[in-house]
Amino acid sequence: MLLQSFDIGGAETHVLELSLELEKQGYEVAIASNGGVFEEKLEGSKVQHYRIPLHNTNPINIIRSYFTLNKLIKKEKFDIVHSHTRISGFLTSLLSNKNTKFLSTVHLNFKTSFPYNLFTRWGEHAICVSPDIREYVIENYKFNSYDTSLTINGINTETFQKTEKSKELIDDLNIDINKKTIVHISRIDKGPADVAFQLLDIARELDDYQIMIIGGGNEFDKLKSLSEKKNEELKRTAIILTGGVTDIARYINLADIFIGVSRAALEAMACEKPVILSGYQGHLGILAQDNLENAFESNFTCRGLELPTTEKLLDDIKGIAGHAIAAVLRSFQSPSALGSSSRNDGGGSSWVRDVIKEKYSVKQMTASYISAYETILAKRISMIGYYGYKNAGDDIIMQIIINNIKAISKSKITVFSYSPAETAKRSDVNSVYRFSLWGIIRTLRKTDVFIVGGGSIFQDITSSKSLYYYVFFMLLAKFFGIKIYIYANGIGPVLSKVNGRLLRFALNRADFITLRDENSFGLIKPLVERPKLVLQTTDPAFQLEKGASENAFNLGRKYCVLALRNIKNSAEVFEKLANVINETAKKHDLTVYLLNMQTYDIQSSIEISGNIKNSIIIGSHLSTDEILALFHEAEFAISMRLHALILSSIADCIGTSISSDVKIESFSKILEQGFLTPDFTENQLKLNIQDMIDLKEENKLKLKERLLSEKEKTKIDLELLEEILND
Repeated sequence: MLLQSFDIGGAETHVLELSLELEKQGYEVAIASNGGVFEEKLEGSKVQHYRIPLHNTNPINIIRSYFTLNKLIKKEKFDIVHSHTRISGFLTSLLSNKNTKFLSTVHLNFKTSFPYNLFTRWGEHAICVSPDIREYVIENYKFNSYDTSLTINGINTETFQKTEKSKELIDDLNIDINKKTIVHISRIDKGPADVAFQLLDIARELDDYQIMIIGGGNEFDKLKSLSEKKNEELKRTAIILTGGVTDIARYINLADIFIGVSRAALEAMACEKPVILSGYQGHLGILAQDNLENAFESNFTCRGLELPTTEKLLDDIKGIAGHAIAAVLRSFQSPSALGSSSRNDGGGSSWVRDVIKEKYSVKQMTASYISAYETILAKRISMIGYYGYKNAGDDIIMQIIINNIKAISKSKITVFSYSPAETAKRSDVNSVYRFSLWGIIRTLRKTDVFIVGGGSIFQDITSSKSLYYYVFFMLLAKFFGIKIYIYANGIGPVLSKVNGRLLRFALNRADFITLRDENSFGLIKPLVERPKLVLQTTDPAFQLEKGASENAFNLGRKYCVLALRNIKNSAEVFEKLANVINETAKKHDLTVYLLNMQTYDIQSSIEISGNIKNSIIIGSHLSTDEILALFHEAEFAISMRLHALILSSIADCIGTSISSDVKIESFSKILEQGFLTPDFTENQLKLNIQDMIDLKEENKLKLKERLLSEKEKTKIDLELLEEILND
């Protein structure tokens, strides 16, 4: 844990409570700071404290801190370095390495203008103490939701509970027991001390009160001087300054009214004190059940609300006094809007204390941190494939692999995509532009497992550039010492001998290879020097379930689905297809839906639609569930793309494929679905369609058996993935 100092303060108390609870749960914890009064709180625990001058931006201290931290991290071999301030975050970012994970807790909004933005580094994961801070981090530092999480200010309810006022403190602080006491806790620095100075301004109006201000900072001497003058002016001890103290609970229990924000306000709530939420970032006023949601939104900091004024503070203090403090306390003990778990147990428990118990316990806070730690300690995965091109088949494969990873571990996933923003938003992962060499290199340097797949990406029939692209990044990953997993790929055709030798060289650098069809398996197994690493599985899409999508479409008509693409001699193929489909549609009263599995397919649909009566083009915008639903209600399907064949089969739709692609022919045989080459005759297609209609139920039974077999094969990749991620 890294922070500036270990004196009185919200972040410091946060770190103290977190560190002690982590130690209780079996973690080895160390704290590094410039030191402070909280060091004594570590006595009796195994939490170590190292003094490092992290408390300011003095260049000498920054340099000393850098070298001291570097030495400490190397010596102790920490698994995680957890920063709680901007200075320590910046230094740790310079020292981060593959073996030590770096993350930060963001306790407040920092300036994002130049040059502050150059020195703000949150590491691999940002833990935010409120939703508004999380939004700030995502918006200003280009984090996605996957790299951020929420925590709370955990309050130790055993320490902070209602007790009698300490007679010892009353005597030591010269408190007038005939007056009510207002307690305000804050860091006495420029900005945070605004409310403390405002309380001095209204002291004259509060004859029945003493004001106790707790905290230290660089404005303390100024506040002390003004307080002494105010007391002389009023001829009584109206203001009591304590400086920094460690036994906060005893001081809070002196309060008749508490004024403050954030952790201090939560601690006062745990002690069942009337609370006025007011701080330098905003003013909410008297905390009540009807404004509790407003307090939750900013984590009790009042960020974004109107700023405090002396008039607002005075009105709220008099408002509580006007209703009598005893009456306010009784209202705090009224039944809570939180539900049955909140109670008036007759022992002094109030709804404000119940809020703390239910939402702000130290154990809940610690659990949120442990979850974040597990996330960054998990394997870091990078994925490459034909992703982000609006190709339904490849996007389905990508999403299934991502879902599989998330089901097994909390691994951080980065996808190299043609459309990184869309991929990141859709799949809740990191994403890097697939042609950003520096972005990919930067990601690979911190990657543990490099997943290549799926689809038929190792081929040169369309272009050798694609093959060179994937081979290059495989070899680069191996250069960085990363495990390479070729996931359920189809291989070939590879026509060039040079390309074949290059592919063989690359494949022999992979650690794990699974192939989705028998042809690919037979082609590759003899080429790989360690054949035990080559396994035959199937296409990941067979993991899909038709599920609740069955009735998603209610088109109110009978129809068939054509999923077409441009191939050699498309015009001739489409002419024959249109003739047969027109005759079939007329005979069986069918509407014809032209489904586009990829953006480029729209041209093929437009080309044939002019020759097919009663045809409707469906764009490439459908979700996977919607595609399955469309196929499920269809009388039959004709596919020219592999994943149209697979999805129609999963949806219990009998189909025929038209292609010269060996992978489509292979899966057509596996599924016992119809298959024709592009040189088919119209009569062959007519007979094929007639069989699909006449033998529909019989064919569905066969298809069901074949699907179960393919679904079973997907477990091979699942088991292998689990082994890799848990290694």
